[in-house]
Amino acid sequence: MPRVDLASRAVLQGVLLFALWGCSSEGERSRADSGAADAQADADADAQADAGPLTDAGPLTDAGDGSVAPMPAECDVTAPTTCPDPSPRYADVKPIFAQYCAGCHNGRDGMWPLSSYQHVADWYGEIRGQLLVCTMPPAASGIALPRAERERILTWIRCGFPN
Repeated sequence: MPRVDLASRAVLQGVLLFALWGCSSEGERSRADSGAADAQADADADAQADAGPLTDAGPLTDAGDGSVAPMPAECDVTAPTTCPDPSPRYADVKPIFAQYCAGCHNGRDGMWPLSSYQHVADWYGEIRGQLLVCTMPPAASGIALPRAERERILTWIRCGFPN
C-alpha cells in the first residue's frame, strides 16, 4: 500500500488550504469575506475531504509513525456553510482542545501548542483541514474526537474564530 511522507502531505495540505481560503493583501484571510466565495471554498474543501490526497490508496490519515495510511471509512464530517447566531466563542471550544488535543499539543515533543486562543487562532487553517479529513487526533493516539465536537470547532472557525 502506498505511503506518503507526512511532511510532504502537510505541505500539500497547506497549499490547498491557502488556495481554498484565500488571503487578503496582508496575508491573512479576511474575516469579512462571506457569501459565494466562502460557500465555494467550503464546497471545494468538502470535495478535498472526500477525495483525500492524490494516491491510489484513497484518503489518508496519520499512521502514528511519521507517515500516513488510508483514512478510516467512518470519517463523515461536513464543513459548515453558515454561522449560527449567536456564533460560538473560543470559550465554547476551549474545553474540546483541552480534552482531546492538549495531551500532545502542549508545546513539547515538537508539537505546536493548542493551549491558548492565540495558539489555536494561529493554526486555524491547519486545524480545519485536519478536522475535515479526520486526521486529528490521529488514529494511533487512541483518542476519538466525537463528530459533534469536531463540527463545533469547524463551526467556530467558519464564524471567524471569535475570542
